[in-house]
This record gives sequence, C-alpha cells and structure tokens, in this order.
Amino acid sequence: QMPGNFFGTAAFLALAVVYARGCRQFWDGYSRTVYKEDEASQKAVLTLGWPVLRALSSTYRAEFDKATKTKGTTTTTTEDPNQ
Repeated sequence: QMPGNFFGTAAFLALAVVYARGCRQFWDGYSRTVYKEDEASQKAVLTLGWPVLRALSSTYRAEFDKATKTKGTTTTTTEDPNQ
C-alpha cells in the first residue's frame, strides 16, 4: 500500500507546485494585463482562480499568457539574412 500512497502524495505535491507557480507568475505579471491594478480583491480572485478561469475563458487565457510571459523570451537574430 505504500507505493500507491507515495504516488498519490507525489501527484498532489506536483499539482500544488504547478498551482503555486501559476499564482506567483500571474500575480507578478498582473500589471501586463488589461485588468485594473487598483482592484486588490479582483487581483486576488483572478490569481487564485487561474486554473478554472484559464480553462473556461479565452479572454482570461490570453491575459494569463501575457502576465506569465517571462522577460526576455523573445528571440532576436543578429545574422543578416542577405548574406
């Protein structure tokens, strides 16, 4: 019975880490969204409810993606394509 309990606990912990990471990234990037910065309760609800909101709303999904996009993820090339 130990392996089942271990894997259940590991799965729960993995989901908790993913959830916490999503919360943190959205909270930190909230200013990049169209949502009002001065609405603390709205910010909390949108942050804590991210898994459900992201699954159900394409608008929220786009804003979540903007908020969680890390700085410097765009790639730039320095090569001249004409060479």
